[in-house]
Order: sequence, then C-alpha cells, then structure tokens
Amino acid sequence: FRGPMKHFPFDHNEGVFKAVFDVAGLELQYSANWPVAEKINGVLEVKNRNAKFAVNAGKIFSSSLDGSSVEIPDLFSKRRNVELTGKTIVTADDVNRFIDESPLKKTNANQFKHVEISGQFGLELDLGLGIFPGGEKDLLGQAHFSGNRIKSRTLGLALEDLQGSVSFTRLDWYGEGLSATFEGHRVGVLLNGGLDDPNYDTQIRLTGTSSAEFLLRQLDTHLPSIAQVFDADGQKPRLTGSTSWKTVISLPRTSQNKASAPRKLTIESSLDGLEIDLPWPLTKTRDQSVPFSIAVHSSTHLKRISHVTLGERLKG
Repeated sequence: FRGPMKHFPFDHNEGVFKAVFDVAGLELQYSANWPVAEKINGVLEVKNRNAKFAVNAGKIFSSSLDGSSVEIPDLFSKRRNVELTGKTIVTADDVNRFIDESPLKKTNANQFKHVEISGQFGLELDLGLGIFPGGEKDLLGQAHFSGNRIKSRTLGLALEDLQGSVSFTRLDWYGEGLSATFEGHRVGVLLNGGLDDPNYDTQIRLTGTSSAEFLLRQLDTHLPSIAQVFDADGQKPRLTGSTSWKTVISLPRTSQNKASAPRKLTIESSLDGLEIDLPWPLTKTRDQSVPFSIAVHSSTHLKRISHVTLGERLKG
C-alpha cells in the first residue's frame, strides 16, 4: 500500500494498493442465488478496485473447474459485477442442478431439462453477473460433445455418438456441423433453439444419405398408410437404391395460457438414386430427380395432419 489515504482506491494513479493471496480449499459463492464452488485452489490478486481470482482447481457439485478465472472490476462499488470464464467437464445432472439453483432457471437455459445426455461433455462458460438487485446477467458458452448419446424427452428422438459443439446464450442456442448416428445411419445435425418465432422455440435438422430400406422404415413410423403403397408383398421390392434426404423437426413454445402450436415434421428429398417400381405417376428411374416432401403436424390438441407431394405428379 503506497499513497495518500484520502485518494484511496487511487482512481487517478495517486497511489497503489495491491494484495496477492495463495488460496487453498476455498468455498466461493458469488451471491445467495448461485451455487457454491468448493475446494478451490488458486491465486487471488487485488489491485486498487480490481479483484481477480485465477482458479487452478475446484469443484461445482461433482464437476471439476480447470483454468477458470473470476474477476470483479470494481470491488468497492455497491453495484458490483462479476465476470467469470472457465472450462470444465460436466454431466447433464450437474448442469440441470446448476440451472435449478441459479437465476438461469428463469431463462431459456431451462429448456436443457427436455434433453437427456449420457456421459461427460466439455463446457466453456463466459458469465457476466450483476450481483445486486436488478443486475444484468450475460451468458456465452459452448458445449463440446464427443461420443455422447442425446435424447429428446419430448420427441423420443435419440442420437448416438454425437460429435461437435453447440454455442449458447441466455436466450438461444445453436449448433451446426455436428454429426451423429441415427437408427444406425451417420447423419449431419443442426440444432437451433430460442427461435425468433412467436409459436416455435426449437428446430432440429438431420441430413443424410440412406438406403431404400431405411427410408421405408421412416415412412412406416410417420406415415404407415404411405408405406403400405411400397409393400412388395413377397415380390420384387418396389423401392430400391439410396438417396439423400433432409428432416426438420420444429417444436412449439409451451404456454400455460393457451394451447401450443402443433409439432412440425418435414422430410424432403430429390429421390435421386432411388428407383420406384409403381404405376404412373409414381414410377421413376434411379437417374431421375423428383422433389418429394412429407409434412406432418401433430399435437395433443390437434388432429394429426399430413401433406405429401411428389413433384407435380402427386399432391395430397
């Protein structure tokens, strides 16, 4: 400590206040509204108004904290802000507990509860917290998956061996360039939540190239009446080859005051590479491209509605 006391904390370089602490076994809680971090080791440095804590090790619940930092830019302000950056390896149970025991439960982060994730995954966080009444809360982060299984509790949709990263804020989340195994087929995955749409909150997009047998199984699941058209009845298969496809699932926002919009499922393909052995207008050769789409709308409140198009040949 050097400088005149009347100018403390030396906002105009009138002096210097600096303290450095080696910390071991610390319990840290940003405020009563946030979970406690335990068994923290690191170095705390205070310089004039600024306090910065470099964390070398620690735990939140069962998850380890590695290479994290906590900084308070103005330690003496009545409207203090905390800036936290860090990396950790977490489980879905720890993430759900962290959300439940923090103000994040009042944000879109609560949507995480609709997903089951097996195993551990990497998590990077950049939090800005106003630890005073009405203080703003900013959140940036990334979740990194490597071989995890992820399942939607809402849809029952399961993706195996998920690879890639999802970025998120307090309001939305987005992941592109991911890949996973869906019912034995490797697929591309795009995830998007917090959509700028009054009715729909989440969109899941799958893309892949699959055999006729796989496509027939999907038809049998979502449109069994259409799948019956391709029933070979012990004869030569009526659908052969393989083709690329895209599936988009849109999930509605939930509301206690009104019925939610229906779920939307669309399946699209050019059918290039597939041969259809049916009477006109359904027949096609493998080298023909004919736009094909299925749209299914369903909910607990509305009757399931399906739309099918095959180029200009068939609409129903």
